[in-house]
Amino acid sequence: MVLPAVGPVRSVRVVVVSFNNVTFIGRCLDALARTEWTGSTEIVVVDNASTDGTAEYVATHHPEVTLIRSAVNTGFGGGVNLALADLGTADAVALVNSDAFVSPDWLGPLVQALDAHPNCGAANAVLIFDGRYRRRRLRAGRPSRLVVGGSVVVEGPQGRRLSGPVVRLGRQDRALWVAEGVDVGPADTWLEPTEPDAFDVVNNAGVELTRWLYGRDRNLGQRADQLSDEVAPIEFWSGGLVLVRRAYLDDVGHFDQSLFLYYEDLDLAWRGRRRGWTYLVVPRARARHGHGLSASADSARAEFWKQRNHLVVVTRHGTWGQRAWVWGAFVALALRRLALGIARAIGRGERPDWSSWRADRAAGFAAWEMLRRRDGTDRPGSRSLLP
Repeated sequence: MVLPAVGPVRSVRVVVVSFNNVTFIGRCLDALARTEWTGSTEIVVVDNASTDGTAEYVATHHPEVTLIRSAVNTGFGGGVNLALADLGTADAVALVNSDAFVSPDWLGPLVQALDAHPNCGAANAVLIFDGRYRRRRLRAGRPSRLVVGGSVVVEGPQGRRLSGPVVRLGRQDRALWVAEGVDVGPADTWLEPTEPDAFDVVNNAGVELTRWLYGRDRNLGQRADQLSDEVAPIEFWSGGLVLVRRAYLDDVGHFDQSLFLYYEDLDLAWRGRRRGWTYLVVPRARARHGHGLSASADSARAEFWKQRNHLVVVTRHGTWGQRAWVWGAFVALALRRLALGIARAIGRGERPDWSSWRADRAAGFAAWEMLRRRDGTDRPGSRSLLP
């Protein structure tokens, strides 16, 4: 497939989508205002019907920013699409998460990457977890349950779940990477520091697919000082901090806003790959990321979107083998969760909790309905499929 001709990037529109981000949107925009680049930049904030005063804060404290107010929450993709409606003279669009805080020199390396590679549709920056980490090691006799900073990071003799202030758990040396300033509990009994110096940890350097065909942050949990500075090809770009070529958007199209949240960037990136576009990660372009600050507070609905959109995107773009695999795995895991839930309830003499099964069923039926319609639009009746 012949890709459209491209020219040098001289003008960039920076797009930030906000929703109830008043506590940190200022830091994001302050960092963007310090951008060091010789070309022309325009910052556009799309506010998705915030109720916490985010739009008013931006209008008052950052009058230099173009503010677009949406009457309803259109999700990340829908918000970006509002900013893409009329690109004017922009040669490229930079997408920046509202909880990402760029370094002054972030934009130049991304522009250079696009200018040097005409077939590259998007250049991905590297997101570093906001805050620094220290490596700690469990003493002999690992506890069956470990709580760090209010989050359970180890539960059961074999199981483990990482979240919040802990980003990595070593299998061999029982090492934890714990954010600075986090309460680690009674360190004198079972947790000891093993490195005096703090270090940065990578949150995202593009997107890759897992064996289960879920989108996963590339290089997640790697020490930032061990990340190569070389520009490298990647499978898919992430919408957290990326520079997308205008010609790419004209060729591939904009976001499918019916996905609303999660996988909308993977969907657009996969569409571009199928048309012959390539993607690069540019490690010299970096930002700190307040991971989870802008995430949905409704965990049940967020999980619904992840499951539904995962099925939709892989079915749209994957091979027949990948489609069979993703649906088969989804059904098998849903039935396994159902069986385990029933078994636990019987063992405790309680009535089974069907909420997990209902959520899985809702995600599966909603994905099937979206794929059946094929037009990527929502019908009012589809809202009844939400858990």
